[in-house]
Amino acid sequence: ESEPRWLSTQAVIASREGDLERAQALLEQAQQLAEKLSGADSFEAVSMVTNAGAIAGMRGDHRTAAEALQQALARLERLLGPDHPEVAITAGNVGSAMLALGDTEAALRFTQRAR
Repeated sequence: ESEPRWLSTQAVIASREGDLERAQALLEQAQQLAEKLSGADSFEAVSMVTNAGAIAGMRGDHRTAAEALQQALARLERLLGPDHPEVAITAGNVGSAMLALGDTEAALRFTQRAR
């Protein structure tokens, strides 16, 4: 289990250095490994999906960001329940990605879920 966290830490370092492509690749590796070790709906695997969505958004790939964040949101709801703060935060992040895509209706829907 420590290897996915190590890969995630390396991804954070890469993103802070401005190497978003490397960060994305490291997070994808971390996600695959976390899913293999702990299951697709484990909190660790879901956090890798969330982080990959955030990096995609930073890269300007808002479609990929929205898809990853929606996937993470669905998993978090199953894992933690719909009223958990992590679910609200992720719903707000989906709303931001949808707004960046120009889908104001979806952005509003997800942002309202974040309340």
